[in-house]
Amino acid sequence: MAKVTAVEEDGSQLFNDRRENKFDEYLVLIIGIDDDDDLFENLPRFISKDLVRSFKDIKTICELINSTNIFLIISDKLNQEQVDEFVNKQRIISFYIYCKSNDKHTDWTKRNKTTERIVSNSIELLKQLHHDINTLSHRWSLTERSFQKALTDESQWYHLFLTIICYRSKYSEEYYKKMFDECRLYYSNNNNHMIDVINKFQERYESCNLIREYTCDHFLYRIINHALRTQDMETIKKFGPFINDLISQLVKYYQQYFTSIDFPVRAVYRGQYLSQDELGFLRFVWKSNNPIITLTTFGSTSLDPQVAMDFSGCPSNNMINCLFEIILTDEYNDKQNEIKSIDSYELFGNISCDSAMESEQEILFSPGRHFRIRSIEDPIYDSDRQWTPIILEIVIEADSKSHYNYLNIVKQINKNPDPQIYDDILKMLQINAENETRFQQTNWDEWWQALKRQWGKHYLNGDPQPLHLTFYNCFSNDLYWSRKAIEIYKTELLSVSKIQSNRSSFSYLFQSYRSWDELPTLWLALYEDYLKPFCQNIESEEVIKCLRFAGGLYQRIADYPNALECYEKAFQININNKYQKNNEIQKQITTVKKDIQRKSKIKHSKKQISTIDPIEQQDQWVISRIIKQWTPEKTSILSVLGRLFKYMKEREKWFDLFYAKIIFSFPLEVTEDLSIHDYYLNFFLALQRHLLNKSPCSANNYILSLWRYEKCYSEFIQFQSLKIFLQPFEIKLNYLRFTFLPQLKRFLKKLTTILVMCFFYTRVQLNYGEIIVNNVPLMNTLENMKMKQSIFFDLRNSSMQVYLETLENECSLNDYALTIIPNNKRFDEDAFTTFMESIS
Repeated sequence: MAKVTAVEEDGSQLFNDRRENKFDEYLVLIIGIDDDDDLFENLPRFISKDLVRSFKDIKTICELINSTNIFLIISDKLNQEQVDEFVNKQRIISFYIYCKSNDKHTDWTKRNKTTERIVSNSIELLKQLHHDINTLSHRWSLTERSFQKALTDESQWYHLFLTIICYRSKYSEEYYKKMFDECRLYYSNNNNHMIDVINKFQERYESCNLIREYTCDHFLYRIINHALRTQDMETIKKFGPFINDLISQLVKYYQQYFTSIDFPVRAVYRGQYLSQDELGFLRFVWKSNNPIITLTTFGSTSLDPQVAMDFSGCPSNNMINCLFEIILTDEYNDKQNEIKSIDSYELFGNISCDSAMESEQEILFSPGRHFRIRSIEDPIYDSDRQWTPIILEIVIEADSKSHYNYLNIVKQINKNPDPQIYDDILKMLQINAENETRFQQTNWDEWWQALKRQWGKHYLNGDPQPLHLTFYNCFSNDLYWSRKAIEIYKTELLSVSKIQSNRSSFSYLFQSYRSWDELPTLWLALYEDYLKPFCQNIESEEVIKCLRFAGGLYQRIADYPNALECYEKAFQININNKYQKNNEIQKQITTVKKDIQRKSKIKHSKKQISTIDPIEQQDQWVISRIIKQWTPEKTSILSVLGRLFKYMKEREKWFDLFYAKIIFSFPLEVTEDLSIHDYYLNFFLALQRHLLNKSPCSANNYILSLWRYEKCYSEFIQFQSLKIFLQPFEIKLNYLRFTFLPQLKRFLKKLTTILVMCFFYTRVQLNYGEIIVNNVPLMNTLENMKMKQSIFFDLRNSSMQVYLETLENECSLNDYALTIIPNNKRFDEDAFTTFMESIS
């Protein structure tokens, strides 16, 4: 991946990008511009003519704009208010005011603060347009489809589809040939330039060298990541060999990482600008009861936050610069180290050593990787730019409910040599993913439970059931797949000798194979080809039993018309109630008719994601309001203090697990709690590394250190004010004296240590062997904080203060002794309680 460069005056870079179809995902709309400056003549040099549209006025294009991939070029002659209203309402990546008059140029700049680009000539416009589109085309770019809400039905179908593509054991030469043929077709309009590039790449193709190919400015990553972003499953299937080979390389890096993990990767970063809608989507997921997202593409990140920030570029109109911090916890590293990553399908790897851009320190994530959204923070400010931090945590695979079964499915597919079964399974998953997105016709949870019941079953001659038939049989409410299974079984029954030799014996076939009702589609294949003809011509009690049996199985696969036909035929044979079955048959007919009516009335509606307020996402103002509005009549004082204590413990846990271990670069150790000595020891080790210029970039990045300082200082203010308020009352409540305040003081010591470390990272640096002390105006930075949070625990004159003042002392002043948690103590939940009881 190369950084975007300026367009050469001769336009050669534009022409090269045009030949490589970098811009085929975007539409350029031009409004109200006369072609008196060769603009229309120059645009086709790097973007296809059919992707450029020209209009006389704004009203004519309102219905056209339904995509985020729009670049809008507007004449300065248009009405200012009309332009403002239009741009604010439409989802446009970027827009440009084409203004050749210097006076008007200045006027537009003053009046229109939201205008992204004001350009005065076609060359300037082409350069800027080229830069902006190229920024979106590079390997680090993610769009709104790059992340998906996890565990929705459509994401599950697609995720299983993608897992099978990525982890197939081996692709034949025929698949590779089809892939390169598709490349040539994709670039068929490029005057043979890209065809030559593809041919040469095919000749030198080696799976062991794909990381370098991927990190170059390569045509393949554009095709593949575009297909992954848009979930173009047909294209993904065709490029399965490349995806699979790249995944194989990631497996190697993933395993290498866990062979030497004493000092693990704590965090990786990516800079990305998002639209308001995209950021809003992530906020919505964050506040849901399942704040998990799935990466749908290969995801490039860096160990160096500065590299990530550099690649975020300048945001376009109404776009927001975001900095993703992706955290790898000790629990994750330890768990994956136990697994040894052999069966892992959610991978990442440090590909720097084989990358064409080694200085990027790139960590590459595989598609399908799950992340938990931990928080979306207030912006970080840096001179003329700002970033919105989005904190993600890698989800442990064992937490993913389908992990084991996904891998089993892949393994079973790899054992089967028949490519047709592989293609059939992918087609099934593709159809269901598309149907779920458009119509919500299938139910993943019901299908998955059925798969667990069907898994490993045998059929016919005792052979294991083919995997695609197992899948088809799991659709209890989708007749399309059940019918496919029935037709396959009909072909298979032709090879069952006992059925063929007894096909003239109705009783034998009916009685001998009733046990097949565990697989309704198998028995119904037998019924339709062998038993049904008898039922049309014979009137007997056994035929009635057969018809009712068939009707019941048709109901199980939601084939209600055939079920009704069977029951009505049985009722007809039982004329005059000859076999005393009319009441039972009539009830079955009534039930099926109700099923038919109910099915016709079903309206599929999208499931709503319920939202909750989990403790780690609770806003401190919620806690503050509860405390300030508390009265003794509502609940006990210990109850409300207990809730506050739980909130404080969660905040301390957050700093232990995330902030401290990143800032101090702790070695790998899974523990529920860190002691003060842990903080002090690793503080001095981190300081030494910083002075020797050996700190990880994630620990001592200047901008992140300023931001962390601000965050910790805000937290310190909050809990310090709480301590000041509660400390005078510790003699009145043993809970305050022996539990709450000791833990609070311990937390404040930890925050102080982090603050000092961040201070050193921002003020003290090593430069050519000399220690340089920077004059960083930290207090100016703090002035930008939301200082209103300093009154978070300002509980003076509250009902709680009045109540605490009226309490009698629970111990005398003579018996009072200060309670302190030793600096070397670590606690899990039970150990903390035991310790406090021992000193109380």
